[in-house]
Amino acid sequence: MSAGTDTEDESKDLEHFVERLYHKGERVYLYPLMNNEVMEEYRRTKKPYPQYIGKIQISKYPPIDSKWFPPKQALPPLSTSIGSRLFHKTVEKLEKLNEMGYDIYFTVNPLVYKKRVKETVKEIRYLVIESDKLSLEAQKVFMEMIKPNLRTAVYTGNKSIHMYLPLVKPIKNPHCIYPKNKAVIRTINNLLPDRPNIEIPAFDEVIAGCKKFLSSYNYLFDPQVLSNFAGLVRLPFFTHNKTGKKADVLFENIDPNIGYVSDLGSFGCELLDINKNCLDNCKIQGCASDGPRGMEGVCSVTSGPVESMVPSVNNCEDTRPVKEPLTTHIQKSARYLEDLRIYSELKKSGIPRRRLRRQLHKVMFTVARLFDWTEKKLLDEWEQILKINPNNIGLSVEDAIADLKNEWGKIGNKPFKFRLPVAKDLPEIDEERKKMLRERLKQVNCLTVKTVSNLIIEILYPAVRKAIVPCINGKVSLRAKTMWNACNGWKYRDALEWLDENNIMRLRNSSYVPGKRSRLYFVNPHLVLFLMGFEAKELTWSKAGEGGDIASGYPFKTPTIGSKLLNIGEGRKMIA
Repeated sequence: MSAGTDTEDESKDLEHFVERLYHKGERVYLYPLMNNEVMEEYRRTKKPYPQYIGKIQISKYPPIDSKWFPPKQALPPLSTSIGSRLFHKTVEKLEKLNEMGYDIYFTVNPLVYKKRVKETVKEIRYLVIESDKLSLEAQKVFMEMIKPNLRTAVYTGNKSIHMYLPLVKPIKNPHCIYPKNKAVIRTINNLLPDRPNIEIPAFDEVIAGCKKFLSSYNYLFDPQVLSNFAGLVRLPFFTHNKTGKKADVLFENIDPNIGYVSDLGSFGCELLDINKNCLDNCKIQGCASDGPRGMEGVCSVTSGPVESMVPSVNNCEDTRPVKEPLTTHIQKSARYLEDLRIYSELKKSGIPRRRLRRQLHKVMFTVARLFDWTEKKLLDEWEQILKINPNNIGLSVEDAIADLKNEWGKIGNKPFKFRLPVAKDLPEIDEERKKMLRERLKQVNCLTVKTVSNLIIEILYPAVRKAIVPCINGKVSLRAKTMWNACNGWKYRDALEWLDENNIMRLRNSSYVPGKRSRLYFVNPHLVLFLMGFEAKELTWSKAGEGGDIASGYPFKTPTIGSKLLNIGEGRKMIA
């Protein structure tokens, strides 16, 4: 942005632009993100930059003995509201961040919370038509064709134009989660931006009709940008730091009756008639031979997202169906099973894509707590994962490890909870489940797969099905002879040592009185369920207040073996 009066004028223009899209009183969340080229320039030159802009911390870590640290690639979103008297103050902060190298993004559909996921979108008001394969000339020709039905169009400053197509009747998001309390906010913060598409039949019909229309004109649109109603797009009047060009508004349309007739699942007749007239005027139908470059192709269905800064997850995506709002206790309790599955995929293939690394910190923290890792073990496991695909972490391996260590230092000693399933509703073990158990044991590098699987199938899983609370309280009475018989004595000691090292079964009370008292063990039901291959949708989950809202770990005050065992009831760490 310019300085002085130009800044004030552009601030008013920006407020006017946002007012066209949002209603008065709605909050607008603005996301500063730094592209990889600018980040690499900072790393190469180590040029100075302000540690803070207002209350926003720019550096990853506070300066220590004048040591240089790179700036954060993604800053927390700034927010303001339509009609706010402090709107210009937010613009001033964005201007400074833009000068530092941050690109400024926002969402065209209103959010109810700063976490940008589909479950925080209030309603769907606009579709974004964007092409990264056509020339700017071809995009402008098509824009003129449908201009009477667009709310506005924004030149991004690079090689594409974002056309905002309004819906005549906005679609309410039935899966929207309003942040009513801290528990709901924690649920929202645990959601990944790249979850599978949630089911909104009315929106699916709209997208199908819009794709059909765009394909009929051979327009090479980006299908992922079109269908992602929570996607990020560039905010106009700020510089694109890769090209040095400023994003700008090409036009605005104030007619409230324009757009897409969502009730029909396709474009209305008025829109098609207008476009046919524009088609004759622009002579776009002859572009296969003499039209603008790029318009000769057919509609692309494989191009990736352009402006979204969070890519889709390959093997780490959440495959659970979302057929109801995520505020139910089933989805909230299922997170640790999904985190364990993601971890097993990371061990094999590493981080699949860029801008995913920090989201996986929570996965590693969940795994560390369940397996009772020391900090050194956590960092070693993280280092092995990072080295598989080092090009996908966005910084050096050492910096990525330091980032995880810094975050673990802040939350590692805080209480944590994982809800438990209803024991009486756990299913019987079938052959498919036994096969899954053996595969999971191989994935976690168990050297005694046969023996451990027999112990889990015949001893540990029946104990969990009988009663979960005694398992976590260390009151499961197991006879050595029974466990010996379960595995026929084959590598019996090795199997017990492996179960103890991996926090699956640990001895609590070694005193033994023949005929009166057996040894007591802790059994980790979370890991047993994971190794058995259960998914959240297969289980019935305990509700809070019914004995199911229990923290992860082991609740004993005088442990007899192991080190740094966890306290389940309060989430505190106990040292043997």
